[in-house]
Amino acid sequence: MRETGLGLLDTALPKPDRQIVAQALQPFEAQGVQFHAIRTRVAGARRFVSLHVLVPGAWTVKQGHDLCEDIEASIARSLPGTFVFTHLEPLEDPASWADQTLER
Repeated sequence: MRETGLGLLDTALPKPDRQIVAQALQPFEAQGVQFHAIRTRVAGARRFVSLHVLVPGAWTVKQGHDLCEDIEASIARSLPGTFVFTHLEPLEDPASWADQTLER
């Protein structure tokens, strides 16, 4: 009954699923990419992950886009049926670090 009820609410992914997401991000972190504002939720049978991806500001749009595609695919492979949304930001820009809350 509890699981059914939670499926009707907007709740975060269970801890084991959040750990899977963290593991999928580790190879990118090892390359110097940083993440914040990682949010997860379950709505019915669907899972969602959104996150901000921080990369060097000198990167081209294509480099950033390709990286985000790789990150989204990595999470989706690790946690099938998950919809992933990325937001690319320059690592050096203070404004990138000021937008971690929902009330930005």
